Amino acid sequence: MTLHWKPPDCTGGSKITNYIVQMAERGKSGFTDIYSGRDTSFVVNSLQPGRSYRFRVKAKNLVGYGPWSDASLATTSAAVPDRPEPPIHHCRSPYHVLIEWQVRATRIC
Repeated sequence: MTLHWKPPDCTGGSKITNYIVQMAERGKSGFTDIYSGRDTSFVVNSLQPGRSYRFRVKAKNLVGYGPWSDASLATTSAAVPDRPEPPIHHCRSPYHVLIEWQVRATRIC
């Protein structure tokens, strides 16, 4: 997922020198720093499929950091499931085979 943001309308009379981007998984408290730099976009890696994340950014000039932006919410796309366990077969007769497989516990990646 690629995040993009615009510089603040008011830079405080000084050039923007840095941005910090933070992320939090929806429903969990606490943000984590994921980017610090001068660009106004960032590619976020290692996100889990089908989950929602909150992102926020703040800008820095020569005086210091301004306030955090409002958080934006983004949800990643679902993904294909993992491979199932191999089936188990039981020969019942020359014309009859019983095939069964284990149902894995549902695991959200």
